[in-house]
Amino acid sequence: MASASSGRLLCWVESLILGLGVPAAIWVISKLISISVPAAVHGTPGQRFLLWIAGGVIVEWSFVIVLWFVLRTRGSSFKDLGVWRLGTWPAWVMAILFAALTIGSNLRFLPRMHVPISYAFLPRGFHLVAALLLESPPDSVKKYCFAPF
Repeated sequence: MASASSGRLLCWVESLILGLGVPAAIWVISKLISISVPAAVHGTPGQRFLLWIAGGVIVEWSFVIVLWFVLRTRGSSFKDLGVWRLGTWPAWVMAILFAALTIGSNLRFLPRMHVPISYAFLPRGFHLVAALLLESPPDSVKKYCFAPF
């Protein structure tokens, strides 16, 4: 019984560290970028946005790299966690429905920002880079790791 409660406590401690540590790390890295890179404050809107999301991208990729090292030391891999599986068709239907809902609800903002609506479905240039950075593979891995909690 003691090992089950200590395992549960360890799980909660790890969840708190990740749940509070990841946003704190994103904030710290973003502040460092805004202090050290002048374009983060005085650049074009595109430069400012990319530098603003860079903190999150750096922390998320660091999270995946650390997780990969931890898995390697335990003799496991992402495949053992089930990260690389394709999923089930009901999961894909739900994901596509939520994506359509999210995209549809945000379409109203694009004309106000002078962004063509077609960029929501076929992003180009800066918008493609921003879309790939915002929904990167580390973000998907992180969502999978937090899913049980």
